[in-house]
Amino acid sequence: MNNLTINLKKEYKCDAKTLFKAISEGILFKYTGALMDKLKMDFKEGGELVIDWGDSSMSGKFTSIKPHSLVAFTWNFYSPELEKEVNSLVTVNIQEEAGKSLLTLTHTGIATEKQKADMTFGWTDGLDDMYKSHFKFET
Repeated sequence: MNNLTINLKKEYKCDAKTLFKAISEGILFKYTGALMDKLKMDFKEGGELVIDWGDSSMSGKFTSIKPHSLVAFTWNFYSPELEKEVNSLVTVNIQEEAGKSLLTLTHTGIATEKQKADMTFGWTDGLDDMYKSHFKFET
């Protein structure tokens, strides 16, 4: 049963256009530890997404892209613990206010508490590292 959800928020000291551009270039995935030389990303609605971390991978499709405000994609991977493919959805919303952008990441359809914990760690680490490294802001 895929009913668990992750909700994360992170504020970035940049406008929505800059944050959206970084996501469109794969920067969000880079900071989750993805192997960038193996990243496949056709950044358009219906476009393919494949992320490889070396010890695991996922595939999906972009379901919705609205410039500077929304990126949504399916997240499909094989779960060894369930011995089957798990399908979920990730939605990234961006809201700009006063030159800053609030990124809200929601990952729905997670199957187990262990997957939720692992994915929460990965997304949190990715959002934090993107903040610290890509945008080079002090925390």
